[in-house]
Amino acid sequence: RITEILGQRSKLESESIKKFAKLSVAIVLLSPSAFFFAAFYADALLVLAFYLAIYWSLQSKYLQASLACALATATKSIGIVTIPVMLLIMLQQSNKGLVEFIKENFMRIVVYGTIGVGGLLAYMSYLYIRFGDPLVFWKIQKYWESRSFPGFFVFTLWRIYYKNIFHPAYFGSTLGYIYHLIAMLAPVLAVAIAFYLIITKKTELVWLAALVVMSAIIPLSAGGTVISSNR
Repeated sequence: RITEILGQRSKLESESIKKFAKLSVAIVLLSPSAFFFAAFYADALLVLAFYLAIYWSLQSKYLQASLACALATATKSIGIVTIPVMLLIMLQQSNKGLVEFIKENFMRIVVYGTIGVGGLLAYMSYLYIRFGDPLVFWKIQKYWESRSFPGFFVFTLWRIYYKNIFHPAYFGSTLGYIYHLIAMLAPVLAVAIAFYLIITKKTELVWLAALVVMSAIIPLSAGGTVISSNR
């Protein structure tokens, strides 16, 4: 449905829209991380919340979209990216400048943003009650692979992954090398898509540019690996 909405706004032919819609679903289902949708992970629920937030935002149903954002932030912390995406769609649909938009919609921005982050706040409250630390989910990241390498996350990723891109043996096996190679391309592709949308001045899709960049960069900057970023 999201593809259909974007296709209609781009004034594409109905047959082309249907083809792109089917293709988009196929790409999602055939991606290397699609198996998480059938496993006991939170990813399937997170993707559902992502799609609902975007879908309702595109239909100007921002209350429903903010509730979907709350579900996303309650599911996984990366769900926080749905909130700025929802607000960027609001900005784009208002056909107004940023300053004017904020002045006229300040209370709506605060209310919808607060609702959206409510899922994460609820989870942090639980962690505080249960463990005495609302940020334990963040602090535990130091026990993962990338946290064992100090330094700015870009340099860390370079040392662990990209510097060894032409050394398959470093990744243990041919299958491991292929999987890591696909995963390493994901952040690069995300930034390339965002850059393309910006230089082609597709302002109606600025929210999409923000989404692909934040979805790739935030997990990595928080200590995630390139494998987890692919999810």
